[in-house]
Amino acid sequence: MRRSLAALVVFCTTVSACTPASTATALVGTYVLSIGVDTLELRVDGHYRRLITDIGARHVAVDTGRWRLANGGRLVALAALPNRWPDHGRFDPISGAWHLPDTMVRRTEALIIGASWRGAVTLGLKPELGWRYRRVAPR
Repeated sequence: MRRSLAALVVFCTTVSACTPASTATALVGTYVLSIGVDTLELRVDGHYRRLITDIGARHVAVDTGRWRLANGGRLVALAALPNRWPDHGRFDPISGAWHLPDTMVRRTEALIIGASWRGAVTLGLKPELGWRYRRVAPR
């Protein structure tokens, strides 16, 4: 079982690495994160808008900035993106909660351009965790 899982991971990585380069106009649209609490809109003017609702729907955050293609059209770079997700492994067993991220720190986040098995455009945020944006509305 472990060997077949490793083969599947290698195959998926190879397929996504061979995804043809994209153009900016082909990526314009609205995307929803696979866990459903994060919506990303890539606009034709090079700006993005990200709307995040926490799991309890108690808080909504809106982030905006500029986006561009990177790495020969294989990545989408989101500039000035605040960290809204807890760092992987930053769970505090004493309080029973995740350490809240520092949203004052802004960075450029690279999303891996890929495609679903059905050919729909995806943008990988943390593909190792299965977190991918799936396009729901082009342009």
